[in-house]
Amino acid sequence: MVPLRRGLTLVAYALLVPVGLAVRLFGDPLGVRRPPRDSNWRPVPDQPADLDRARRLD
Repeated sequence: MVPLRRGLTLVAYALLVPVGLAVRLFGDPLGVRRPPRDSNWRPVPDQPADLDRARRLD
């Protein structure tokens, strides 16, 4: 059983590692990488601070 496990481990690493490296170097299959922006900050619009608005926050 041990030689079979070692063989399957070697085959898995021999197949998965090169495929993973190639995908990481050459592509973005899920489309999750975005171009970098200057900042993630979004300005909050000014709203009047009044008691009725504060009561609605609950």
